Amino acid sequence: MSPKISGIACANGATTKTVSNAVSPAQTKELDDLQTTRKAAEARAREDAELRRALALTNKEAIAPETAIEGNGFLFSITKLIAGLNRKSDVASAHFYHVNCV
Repeated sequence: MSPKISGIACANGATTKTVSNAVSPAQTKELDDLQTTRKAAEARAREDAELRRALALTNKEAIAPETAIEGNGFLFSITKLIAGLNRKSDVASAHFYHVNCV
């Protein structure tokens, strides 16, 4: 497995390869572990933010679309949270229909 380096601006492919070869397998594993941990934390924070947004919708609280919700150090836009909630609702409705009506 080749090392994954993201967020580094390189002038060309050769520079990327040089940076990539400078990373040891132990560093690559550590980076992969950190990224996995971060992605899991972000997923939990997103779920919490979606639940808080759903509660706000239930309580008919007005929140401007340009507002962001913070959760455990992550910021989520209201627009993306609502899109995620709508997607989950659509999937749940489709599943319910498939199980009960087909």
